[in-house]
Parts: sequence; structure tokens; C-alpha cells
Amino acid sequence: MLLDHIQFNKGLITDSTTDPNDKGVFFTDTTTGPTSALSSQWVELTNPFAEAFTVTVTVDPNNFLVFAGSAGDLALNDEGAHDPLYENYTVNPGDHLRLNLKSKVTICGST
Repeated sequence: MLLDHIQFNKGLITDSTTDPNDKGVFFTDTTTGPTSALSSQWVELTNPFAEAFTVTVTVDPNNFLVFAGSAGDLALNDEGAHDPLYENYTVNPGDHLRLNLKSKVTICGST
């Protein structure tokens, strides 16, 4: 996932790890063991500024990412190119944009 024009020093991004200093998103495709709680995670963009800004959220080709949107899950784990999840989305002052993400590894070409 690419985040452009994000200023970490302004506190715009938080995630479900709730560690304000990690500056990263990490999760695994496991449902048991010590990392079982990391099979999904949310990332939230917040606008603490007085003016609105726009964001575009795109995803590079991969074999693990699933976006859990309001219309249901959108599989992005086919190693293909996809349209932006959000394009020129306006985040008004005080508003938030939450991205709910899951991991599900898919090995393309296997049966």
C-alpha cells in the first residue's frame, strides 16, 4: 500500500497496534499461535488541520492483501494491478478515513 504526502510527524496515521511510534503496518496470515491477532489490521488517516486535504490510496500487486470495505471484502491478493481504493478522497478537518485490511496469502498459478 502506498501512502503519499503523509507527514508522520503530524500524527496523521494510526493503526490497530496503537503504537504511535511504529510507523508501519504488520500482520500475518496465521490464525493460531503467537501472531494470531495480526491477521487483520486497520489503518486510519486523520486530518487534524484547519483545511481539507485529498488522498489517493493505491495498492501494489501482491499475493496477500484483502481490503475489507463497506461493500464486503475486496481481494487484492492476485498479484495484479487494481484501481485505487480511494482516489482524490477529501478528508475534511477533524475527519478520518479508516482502511480495514486483512492478510490472506494466495499463491497464483497453483491449484
